[in-house]
Amino acid sequence: MTDLPVPVRREPMDPCLPESGWLRLRRETLRALPRFKSGRALATWDEAVATPPARTGEASR
Repeated sequence: MTDLPVPVRREPMDPCLPESGWLRLRRETLRALPRFKSGRALATWDEAVATPPARTGEASR
Protein backbone atom coordinates (compact mmCIF):
# COMPACT_ATOMS: atom_id res chain seq x y z
CA MET A 1 0.00 0.00 0.00
CA THR A 2 2.91 2.39 0.52
CA ASP A 3 3.65 2.35 -3.21
CA LEU A 4 0.31 3.96 -4.02
CA PRO A 5 0.10 7.72 -4.46
CA VAL A 6 -1.28 9.55 -1.42
CA PRO A 7 -4.52 10.65 -3.13
CA VAL A 8 -5.29 7.03 -4.08
CA ARG A 9 -4.89 5.94 -0.45
CA ARG A 10 -6.69 8.96 0.97
CA GLU A 11 -9.78 8.93 -1.28
CA PRO A 12 -11.50 5.79 0.12
CA MET A 13 -10.77 6.83 3.73
CA ASP A 14 -12.02 10.43 3.62
CA PRO A 15 -15.75 9.58 3.74
CA CYS A 16 -15.21 7.31 6.79
CA LEU A 17 -12.67 9.42 8.67
CA PRO A 18 -13.00 13.06 7.62
CA GLU A 19 -10.40 15.50 8.91
CA SER A 20 -8.18 12.57 9.94
CA GLY A 21 -4.78 11.30 8.94
CA TRP A 22 -2.59 8.23 9.27
CA LEU A 23 0.79 7.81 10.93
CA ARG A 24 3.22 4.98 10.40
CA LEU A 25 4.77 4.14 13.76
CA ARG A 26 7.14 1.40 14.86
CA ARG A 27 5.53 -1.34 16.94
CA GLU A 28 7.68 -0.31 19.91
CA THR A 29 6.15 3.17 19.72
CA LEU A 30 2.63 1.75 19.40
CA ARG A 31 3.18 -0.36 22.53
CA ALA A 32 4.50 2.65 24.48
CA LEU A 33 1.81 5.13 23.44
CA PRO A 34 -1.05 3.72 25.59
CA ARG A 35 1.22 3.75 28.67
CA PHE A 36 2.21 7.33 27.91
CA LYS A 37 -1.45 8.35 27.44
CA SER A 38 -2.75 6.67 30.59
CA GLY A 39 0.24 7.71 32.70
CA ARG A 40 -0.63 11.34 32.06
CA ALA A 41 -4.42 10.90 32.20
CA LEU A 42 -4.75 12.22 28.66
CA ALA A 43 -8.28 11.94 27.29
CA THR A 44 -7.55 11.57 23.56
CA TRP A 45 -4.95 10.11 21.22
CA ASP A 46 -4.51 13.60 19.76
CA GLU A 47 -3.45 14.82 23.21
CA ALA A 48 -1.05 11.89 23.60
CA VAL A 49 0.63 12.62 20.28
CA ALA A 50 0.77 16.38 20.90
CA THR A 51 2.16 16.11 24.47
CA PRO A 52 5.96 16.03 24.56
CA PRO A 53 7.64 13.50 26.87
CA ALA A 54 9.01 14.91 30.12
CA ARG A 55 12.55 13.81 29.27
CA THR A 56 14.44 12.38 26.29
CA GLY A 57 13.77 8.73 25.56
CA GLU A 58 10.65 8.45 27.72
CA ALA A 59 8.32 7.61 24.80
CA SER A 60 10.39 4.56 23.86
CA ARG A 61 10.06 2.82 27.24
